[in-house]
Amino acid sequence: MIPPFKWLYTFMNTPEEWHTVVIGLGDGYCPWPKKYKPTAKMKEIIREECHYYNAGMAVGFALLIFSIALAVRIA
Repeated sequence: MIPPFKWLYTFMNTPEEWHTVVIGLGDGYCPWPKKYKPTAKMKEIIREECHYYNAGMAVGFALLIFSIALAVRIA
């Protein structure tokens, strides 16, 4: 384990929590309608870990805005 990021593993210590953050990140970065349907198990995990999902969505949306601003700045 990398010592500077050791604090991350104290509150995100299960694969379900990490997966929920990643799904939220993707849903926040791509806010348009999705072509996939999450499974019943994943819906349940998102419902249980909604705070991680919401944090991932916020970071993903911020990355989307940053990407658009960067593309406009470069162009």
